[in-house]
Formats: sequence, C-alpha cells, structure tokens
Amino acid sequence: ESSYNNDTMEYKNFQRERNGAKRLANELKRRATKAEKRKQKDRMDFEASDVSYINKRNKHFNEKISRNYDKHTAEIRQNLERGTAL
Repeated sequence: ESSYNNDTMEYKNFQRERNGAKRLANELKRRATKAEKRKQKDRMDFEASDVSYINKRNKHFNEKISRNYDKHTAEIRQNLERGTAL
C-alpha cells in the first residue's frame, strides 16, 4: 500500500508541475500577444502622424507643450511651412 501512496503522490506532483508549466506557457503567450498589439498600435501612431518626438516621454512632453502654446505659435508655424518666415 505504501508503494501505491508513493506512486499516487508522485503522479499528483507531476500533474501539479505540468499544470504550472501550462499556466506559465499561457501567461507568456498572453504577454507576447499583448506586447505585439501594443507595438502595432505604436507603429500605427508613428505612421499616421507627423513625428516630432524621439521617445514616449518626449512625445508626452511635446503634447503638453502643444496644448498650451499651439494657439500662440500657429501663425509662426504656418509661415515656416510656407517658407515666408523672416
């Protein structure tokens, strides 16, 4: 009977380890999928807009500056784009 209990315990340990490995594999797949979606979104943002940043932190800073100063600098930017700036 002790051999039966021993085998049963080994089997349960094996099953527990196997289930843990499956959970780990599923978690890694989920993270990889999530990262890929985030990369695709970043690529879409990059291609869709006029890029004026070098990283996310700089992009956020530029957005804050734009919110506060765009209305004051619109004419200057238009002149620069047209080539009629002084």
